[in-house]
Amino acid sequence: MALYRSLRREVDKILKEAEESRVKDICGQVSNHLFTSGSGPAFKAIKELAGKHRQQPPSCVLSEDDKPLEGNNALRRVAGYFEGLLTVDPPTTVVDWTGQVPIAPDLPIPHWLR
Repeated sequence: MALYRSLRREVDKILKEAEESRVKDICGQVSNHLFTSGSGPAFKAIKELAGKHRQQPPSCVLSEDDKPLEGNNALRRVAGYFEGLLTVDPPTTVVDWTGQVPIAPDLPIPHWLR
């Protein structure tokens, strides 16, 4: 069992390093091609990084019987949830802001956002 664990740790480490290297290479491709006239390779690399399989969004589930809702039933369930949020009383506690320093209005803008 100890041999299995040590080999498993080593394999996991190698796989993690390989994945990090792959992601780093793809990010390098993106940064080299993104803001150029030929940005096609950048978008292709982003698509590769995102993966081929798109996860399907979860369906709305009722808590009492765990039956998935679809279509109009799901919309009604979500609408009811948000309507319930609007009718909830606000919290009774008040936040004490004394002694807090406000955020400066002219924060420095990072060079990569300019």
